[in-house]
Amino acid sequence: MNRKKTTIEDVAARAGISRQTVSRVLNDRGVVARETRARVLAAIKALDYRPNASARSLASRRTYLLGILTADLSDYTHARILEGAETAAREHGYLMFISGAERSLTGEPLHSRLLSQHQAEGLFIIYHGADCDSYLIFDDIPRDLPVVTIGYAQDRENVVKVGIANSQAARWATEHLLRLGHRRIAHITGPQEMYESQERRLGYVEALRQAGVVPEDCWVAVGDWSSASGYRAVLELLDRSPGFTALFAQNDRMALGALQALRKSGLQVPQDVAVVGFDDIPLAAYFAPPLTTVHHPFYEVGSRGAGLLIDLIDGLPAPSAPVHLETELVIRCSCGARSKSVPMH
Repeated sequence: MNRKKTTIEDVAARAGISRQTVSRVLNDRGVVARETRARVLAAIKALDYRPNASARSLASRRTYLLGILTADLSDYTHARILEGAETAAREHGYLMFISGAERSLTGEPLHSRLLSQHQAEGLFIIYHGADCDSYLIFDDIPRDLPVVTIGYAQDRENVVKVGIANSQAARWATEHLLRLGHRRIAHITGPQEMYESQERRLGYVEALRQAGVVPEDCWVAVGDWSSASGYRAVLELLDRSPGFTALFAQNDRMALGALQALRKSGLQVPQDVAVVGFDDIPLAAYFAPPLTTVHHPFYEVGSRGAGLLIDLIDGLPAPSAPVHLETELVIRCSCGARSKSVPMH
């Protein structure tokens, strides 16, 4: 049996207001009290109401479209951020157009077509940039277009940044290993040119220095976020500087490769080497042994980022500082400590 489609009249009845008031909220036209607007949005969410996008755009002369740029649609972390962004966009009556790469095969910035063909009202960049490309995406973006990013062009003004405090989270993860008595702590980074990698390495170094441990370059190996690079990095570390008793990898996939390399080298985790990762991907709890890791709230980052972008489109003031969501250290068997979750404040 076909389910009856929810109408704007249903929303009005649930919120206890007129159809015209619901329309003003949906089209962002006229003055609506904050409490009334909240009731309308709650009714829309409860009824799963989806306004007709074409009719809404014609009425308001707006597109209600968000442009989303991401580096890798297949990666869990990016997919989870996209899921959060899509949910938030839908709840506010927006649609998303997604580009899965920074540039086309011809070298054309894909955001140019995204903006010109679909007339996006704002841009959400789900991409962690590097020193060498920190302005490529912005070559053709109108200066008055609202932009939110999770890690791209960190030094650019008029761009709202949302995500986590990478340096702080990495410092806490390293401090956890220090509290367990480790002093020779190896580190596997992501690509060195990426802001995210630089920030997490900075946190690792700060934790060692504050504990009176001199950071040694021979304890650091560079990966590329993949499990294979984590495997290679551990073999490199064991060949170059054997004797480390703990390892902090900048993401869980590299930690997985590291666990395999340690096992193949005859070392037990955590008896010989304690291991901590970063991200808390779903499979982390099923590694052998289960991985201690920093929980990264990807879904919430996506939801908050899309919400901030819609706020900018609506003319609300931008935050004065990057918006950082809370993380926590999820302690499992790989570090040798008793399992629990520790909020990172």
